[in-house]
Amino acid sequence: MCDSGRVRCRRGRGWSPGGGSAREIEPLKRTRLRDATLSATLAGATALACLLVVEVALSFFPAFDPPARYYPGEQPSRTHHKAFVADPELGWRMRPGIRHERRTDEFHAVYVSNDEGFRGTGNFEPPGARRRIAVIGDSVTFGHGVGLEDTWATLVGAALPDTVVYNFAMPGFGIDQMWLAVRTQALPRKPDLVIVGFINDDFSRSFSAWRPDFGMAKPLFVLDEGGLRPAQPEDRPPAAWRFVEEHSRVLGLGSRLARLVSLRLPVGEWWTLNAAILEAIRADCDAAGTPVLFVYLPTKDVRAFPTLAAHMKGTGALFLDLGQPGIAPDGIHYATDRHPNPRGHRWISDRVIEWIHAELPQLATPSGSADAAAARSRPPS
Repeated sequence: MCDSGRVRCRRGRGWSPGGGSAREIEPLKRTRLRDATLSATLAGATALACLLVVEVALSFFPAFDPPARYYPGEQPSRTHHKAFVADPELGWRMRPGIRHERRTDEFHAVYVSNDEGFRGTGNFEPPGARRRIAVIGDSVTFGHGVGLEDTWATLVGAALPDTVVYNFAMPGFGIDQMWLAVRTQALPRKPDLVIVGFINDDFSRSFSAWRPDFGMAKPLFVLDEGGLRPAQPEDRPPAAWRFVEEHSRVLGLGSRLARLVSLRLPVGEWWTLNAAILEAIRADCDAAGTPVLFVYLPTKDVRAFPTLAAHMKGTGALFLDLGQPGIAPDGIHYATDRHPNPRGHRWISDRVIEWIHAELPQLATPSGSADAAAARSRPPS
């Protein structure tokens, strides 16, 4: 009784099983909480200070400037450009019927557009007896720095009998704009083959709704529940995060590192969005009954893209990988401008022609011949 009474008495005075009274423990808890809060604050301040130091250090290196990214509605298209006009479907195209010259220390090129605003001396023919190849791409396929007769697209057409090539490529196009060009320009003309030529820089262009050097807006797409939809002004991030995107070199460095990872592993927004667009191109061509060949073009700074190669193989897409290290010879790019020179375009066209002879021989055989009829019955491998 006495012991139990003492226990009750101690409990009544604030006794606790861990030892010490409640009056003694409460200050200890407050002290520990204060110490934990102080430690967390110091850790946060230290991390912030380190980020600021890194930001300042990276500011001395222009290569680490944040990548330009614009959202729908942030920038309007220019009303005037000497060579290009805004296009509501594609973003931009050449001014119809112009002759524009570009002269540098490395080349002198003349760019002529047809009445539809694409590079060429004549308008695209309506569907007829001749075979048609539609080519889509960026400035490489457009033929920046070379004459029209030296572009790889023109050379392919010249090497194939009874064949005309429509070049819908445009400088600055991203993978998303290439998809739109396939849908709105190429497939309505019922081509026998669609060729989409691109470099890995075109993947980054799928994340901006404005092209600063052209001063023109472009369509933008986002992944929503596994599908693609046009981006809207409401998709812009909050103002605070938008400020970070525009000014943080640390974030820019992180984006570049993520891109390097995506070149080798199928992860990250940079890869997943563009992979969905590539599959949309293939789906549209399949629905139209038109084969589509994807060509990874060589750049002066050769960079392997095993993620792309594995994706193309895994999905069964027609793919010609000309950008992997050790494939392209030296001397096929301008040293300063870095676009393919005439020799580079010739090399690309030779590889595409070889592929056509091997995989789509009906396009390499004179129309109406027995060999052509037999070739048409064989699907591409």
